[in-house]
Amino acid sequence: MAVVGLGALAGAPSAFAGGGAVQVAQAADLARPFAHAVRAGHTFQLVGVHWRGPGTVRLQARRTSRTWTRWVSLSRTEPVWVGPSRRVRLRRSGRVRDVRVAFVTSPPVASPRPGTLVPALAVRPRIVTRAGWHADESMRRAPPAYAGALEMVFVHHTDTATSAPCSDSARIVRGIYAYHVRVNGWNDIGYNFLVDKCGTVFEGRYGGMTKPVIGAQTKGFNTGSAGIAVIGTYTSARPPRPAIRSLERLIAWRLDVAHVNPVARVEMVSSGNPRYSRGRHVVLNAVSGHRDGYPTACPGSALYALLPRIRAAAVSIGLPKIWAPRHEPNLHRIAPDAALPLLMRARFSHLTPFTLAIRGPDGHVVARRRHTNRHIRWTWPGRAAVLPGGAYTWTIAAPGARGFLGVLGTLPPWRLRAPPDGFAATQGTVTAGNLADLAHPDGATVDLAPAGGDPQTQLVADFGIDTTRPVARAGTLAGASVATTAGGRAGVELWDFGSSSWVDAGSCSGVPGRSCKVRLPAGGHTFVTWDSGSSQGRMRVRYTFPGAASVDAVHALTNG
Repeated sequence: MAVVGLGALAGAPSAFAGGGAVQVAQAADLARPFAHAVRAGHTFQLVGVHWRGPGTVRLQARRTSRTWTRWVSLSRTEPVWVGPSRRVRLRRSGRVRDVRVAFVTSPPVASPRPGTLVPALAVRPRIVTRAGWHADESMRRAPPAYAGALEMVFVHHTDTATSAPCSDSARIVRGIYAYHVRVNGWNDIGYNFLVDKCGTVFEGRYGGMTKPVIGAQTKGFNTGSAGIAVIGTYTSARPPRPAIRSLERLIAWRLDVAHVNPVARVEMVSSGNPRYSRGRHVVLNAVSGHRDGYPTACPGSALYALLPRIRAAAVSIGLPKIWAPRHEPNLHRIAPDAALPLLMRARFSHLTPFTLAIRGPDGHVVARRRHTNRHIRWTWPGRAAVLPGGAYTWTIAAPGARGFLGVLGTLPPWRLRAPPDGFAATQGTVTAGNLADLAHPDGATVDLAPAGGDPQTQLVADFGIDTTRPVARAGTLAGASVATTAGGRAGVELWDFGSSSWVDAGSCSGVPGRSCKVRLPAGGHTFVTWDSGSSQGRMRVRYTFPGAASVDAVHALTNG
């Protein structure tokens, strides 16, 4: 299986701290004719170079035998075989820019054995599902419960007979299941996973192997942890190598899904047990033994002694990886096109190029950050052309790594409300009041009286609304409000600047002195327009009253 990574130009840090990591090397120009050294932190056998520009590139590799190969002319699309090497240097001819060097490791691969996988990828190992070991689902007492996230794993042994043949493993799992439910009174089997001495992995507690299912395996710390039990007793005898290999791969995969570094330290809050009282903050290894969180000899001294080695193996399987993505604080709107600044963080197992994207409720990218680093510490300023209401997510992508998807929070729909800056009585007459009484509701009114024999009165108001064109175009609703001293029904129409016509928005009934609102979908209409050279939007609303009206306040509304 090939492991591919991108190298850095001379003077940059080593491109690798283990196979498979990625670093992007951008060379603005190659001023010197050659001696641009690119090194890898591991041995590779093939190397390829990609560049832009009409020039050509030649390459020379330094083998592990400390000899240099001859200079080789390169193609942009194919790698060349250089033998076991650790470093290359480049020579360019003509205009060459944006140079990227890809190292390829192609080690010998053994055929996978039943229950095992080649350990170069943190892919899900072969797992016998609950259906596969014939779990009686009618035995479960309750639906699964979930934590907010998986933060660590606890390693256990089942304290059962180690001499049992692997052909009996499914029977042992079924027996543990029955004991946990029918004797202990638990909802389900306590462990999230089980591993037998031949390396076969079994799904434990029901609810989804990639979800943070709360088990019953380390009292006080079940929430936010997964329990993995090795079938057998390992107080003095060490588990067989196949079991350890599967345990390492299972931990590597499960913690990679959760973006947890297997060699990290994590802070957990105890829900209470004989060792740690309720509410106590405890710092544990991301891969801990049962005894680290609870007074017990589990997982047996022989297995417990292997945990440092298991952590080290798990962290090196399936590189590169994205670890500990988090954000603070939650989303908070301050304008239709702005939220409070938002800090996002993450770490990588290697120096690697990444793309961080923030997506709105419609899935469109509202912000993007591209960089190459060993970590992310980026504050999104919270600005966009428009931020519609709904749930916002963020993603991190890095070449070769399992991508991250997280929820940032939910923004409420934005709402804009503008008082009038001009009006006219188009039906009826103004008997008292002026514009200031409408623009600044202070108890004063504009009084309208019917004209002639018409029983109705009408008021047309123009509004200057502080918004931007993108925000106005993104509006999902538009409408208006009106308050009269006597209350009663009022009809509302919005002017469509696109069709030069009035659109009936409906009517509402208010109580004396209190406004009522009318809204309608804004799609397909142009309810906001801009005069030439103006930076302020404009709306127009027509209000119809069944007779005389004493109008205290009117407003135009738009939101989305």
